[in-house]
Amino acid sequence: MRVNAVVPGATETPLMWANTDPKDRERMHEVIKTEVPLGRLADPEEPAEAVLWLLSNQSRYVTGSHLVVDGGILAKASISF
Repeated sequence: MRVNAVVPGATETPLMWANTDPKDRERMHEVIKTEVPLGRLADPEEPAEAVLWLLSNQSRYVTGSHLVVDGGILAKASISF
């Protein structure tokens, strides 16, 4: 048996914006561009493709892993000066 986890970052879905006033979305997108190393939210297909990869035979020797799909946020957070 294999056990893995996908750790998605902020993803462009209605839930992402559920508590955000629609007039603030453009400003929030600008903030995201500066905070997320890849400069954008994930498309919903991107974390889904990570899940599909983990379900595929290509990942048959992967277990006990976290597959982080967050545009670089975790890597950025681990950098210390």
